Amino acid sequence: MRNKSIALFGIASYLLSIYASQTNIEGESTAPVYILIISGIASTLFTVLATIRLWKISKFTSILFGSISAIFFLMEVLQVTFSSANGTPFILFLSSTKLINILIYFYVIFILFRIDK
Repeated sequence: MRNKSIALFGIASYLLSIYASQTNIEGESTAPVYILIISGIASTLFTVLATIRLWKISKFTSILFGSISAIFFLMEVLQVTFSSANGTPFILFLSSTKLINILIYFYVIFILFRIDK
């Protein structure tokens, strides 16, 4: 895949993850299970492809993106596994991780669009 194709795949993956995150008033997921699975596979595939592609260009960005994505994944698993109240340090750390992850995600997409190959 070319760099711009990977970037467009990342944008589509992000939009799919937004669609997969729909919930009802009780906070239960209302997205079909197959959308959740496709979204997870697409996000993982984008992370792997972008990390590999960025390794030749910017090793720091590649390591940062891969590690933040892994930390974000682990935090999401912990959130699903253990219920915690709002305002706890875990929720604050999870929110901070989400913010950093989204900023780096779009920075990676920006870099992939700018690379000429």
